[in-house]
Amino acid sequence: MVAAGRAEPSSYLALVDMLKPDDSRSVWDQAITTINALNRLSRNRAERAALQSYARARLRQVFDKLGWDGSGSGDDDTTLLRASLIRTLGEFGDEEILAEARRRFAGFLQDPKSLANALRDPVTHLVGISADRATYDTLLGLARKSTVTNERLRYLFAAASAPQPGSGAHHAGADPDRRGAGHHRHRDDQFGSRLPASSLILAWDFVRKNFDALLARQGPAFRDQFVANLMTNFSDDNHAAELAAFAPAQATSGGRVMTARALETIAISADLKARALPVVDAWIKAQNK
Repeated sequence: MVAAGRAEPSSYLALVDMLKPDDSRSVWDQAITTINALNRLSRNRAERAALQSYARARLRQVFDKLGWDGSGSGDDDTTLLRASLIRTLGEFGDEEILAEARRRFAGFLQDPKSLANALRDPVTHLVGISADRATYDTLLGLARKSTVTNERLRYLFAAASAPQPGSGAHHAGADPDRRGAGHHRHRDDQFGSRLPASSLILAWDFVRKNFDALLARQGPAFRDQFVANLMTNFSDDNHAAELAAFAPAQATSGGRVMTARALETIAISADLKARALPVVDAWIKAQNK
């Protein structure tokens, strides 16, 4: 409703503020999804700090009720909500969550059974976004050793999320013939959304410079879909113009359709960013007075 202009962002946040920690997972999932969307739009903007601080305070109340450990089946509501909260709180800079994720990952390296299956994705992701060079290399090593697709993707996405500078140089200098995240054709729509802004820019630069080599390895689906899907993670005119001018992604009718859809998505995101973020920022600051 906010994206469609049928509701004010401040009205939505007021509703989120009324939620209780023991409300259902479906309710909190919707709130987390919207907050994450606003967070992605706030990349490199002044409003991000206040938004993340608000989200940490609000979501931490829910997480503290659940805690890190539970006895659920792995796909019950509590377990799924716990994993979502850990991931989001860590991405939003909750230092206690990040430290505990690193501690649990270190334990996992010694004894894989020590980390519950339901926590492996969020914990590995948070280790990735705060990785130093040694941790980056560890993640790549785990990916290369794994013969299970989901595990391999988990480690590759985490490595790709490593901050800049430091491990970022490894993304930029990667060999397009190595089997990285792009090798898994049906997950390209999720690739960009898992990257911080610095890595996202590097990924786009890498794809442009190595497009022919990547296309030869990945095939037509890469040409028609990957670039367009990757670019929907941007919300600025400059990257929209770069996509529009990138002829290789529009060499087929399918590629032209995907590019047109991506450009529309970028335009919608840019409009929402301009409309929503100043209102959100003002509302959060008013609550803190």
